[in-house]
Amino acid sequence: MRTFRFSSAEQLSAAMRRRAAAVRREMDAAATEAAPVVSRKARQIMRDGIYDNEIPFRDSTPEHVREKYRGTSRQTVNKKSIRLWRRTGNLGRREQYRADGPIIVLFNDAANPGGEGYAFVRHEAGKSGRRQLRHSEPCHWQEDAARLTRPRVLAIRREHLLTALARR
Repeated sequence: MRTFRFSSAEQLSAAMRRRAAAVRREMDAAATEAAPVVSRKARQIMRDGIYDNEIPFRDSTPEHVREKYRGTSRQTVNKKSIRLWRRTGNLGRREQYRADGPIIVLFNDAANPGGEGYAFVRHEAGKSGRRQLRHSEPCHWQEDAARLTRPRVLAIRREHLLTALARR
């Protein structure tokens, strides 16, 4: 480890200000580098938990039609809907991220005309005190992504912190 010698308190103070500025810059850079990592993981979890699941058939869909189209994404037969809903992919397309200084922010602005955004409602579904999903499992993609990428994000931050502290 290097030792530093300062002849006055002003020199020491100036050195600490430079170091603090370097750490701030490096933590911002670390968040900018880590944000896409967390976002990719969130999209993967969303895809696995929501989009890779088959949409249930309507109760009125005959069994022979169910058998024929099970495992496909077919929505209609003879202009009649056979599925409970139509998959738009809007939730996945609207998933975004940004680095806000040293903080990584994942957000989804998929709007719901009646108030809270659909993304928020879908994300919170299945939690204690929230509505339950009838046809699919809950998928808390942002929280899971933050938890699963934590070691990688910490490694990125550590690399940048060491870079800042290595400067004089």
